[in-house]
Amino acid sequence: MTTTYLTHYERIILENINLDDYDVVLSEAFSNVNAVYNIFKKEYCYPANLQRYKTKQRCFAEWLKGLPTVLSVPFYNYDILQDALLGGFNLTTELDEHNFLDMYWTNLAKAFFTLKENL
Repeated sequence: MTTTYLTHYERIILENINLDDYDVVLSEAFSNVNAVYNIFKKEYCYPANLQRYKTKQRCFAEWLKGLPTVLSVPFYNYDILQDALLGGFNLTTELDEHNFLDMYWTNLAKAFFTLKENL
């Protein structure tokens, strides 16, 4: 039996997929991640956005900031930081908190594409 270890951001992604409004039946993680990716492509990944953001990963981070219902990740700074503390992150200074929040959306996007490639 293999054990899968998820990063903090991968856990957030997998725990917050909600396909209820998309006539998609929840199943295994791989299918859910692919369903989210296909929804992202239809809703946001069009030529003008790819030109603006340069990569699909950056485009995905911007899409997440718009709070899509299919992937309802924590978005309030307080909730993000509390979840990070529970996840073992060391956020002892305001600078630590600022840096964590500054990279949050980018790290979620990276985690999503890591999951997409490795599940």
